[in-house]
Amino acid sequence: MDVQQAEFDSKKKNIILAYLLWFFLPGIHRIYLNRIGTGILFILSAIIGFVTLVFIVGIGILIVLGIWWLIDAFFIHKWVENINLTLLEDMKKTQ
Repeated sequence: MDVQQAEFDSKKKNIILAYLLWFFLPGIHRIYLNRIGTGILFILSAIIGFVTLVFIVGIGILIVLGIWWLIDAFFIHKWVENINLTLLEDMKKTQ
């Protein structure tokens, strides 16, 4: 294995890890996939949703987050693919 391949392997995103984060740590999966702003928004919205659950407002917030979370499942594969492809292209340009 050459140095460039080793570097790519260390920097590429893992689809299994992305889906595990999606399932167990919603919001963190977006940060892992370089979608930091929306990842933080997701986490803050979840906190607000749970805190305001006693006021009934939180139910609506959590329903919207649940839909957003499910939709993300369909995009994770493509996001990982695009990130890894871009990384590979950038590494080829620097040769």
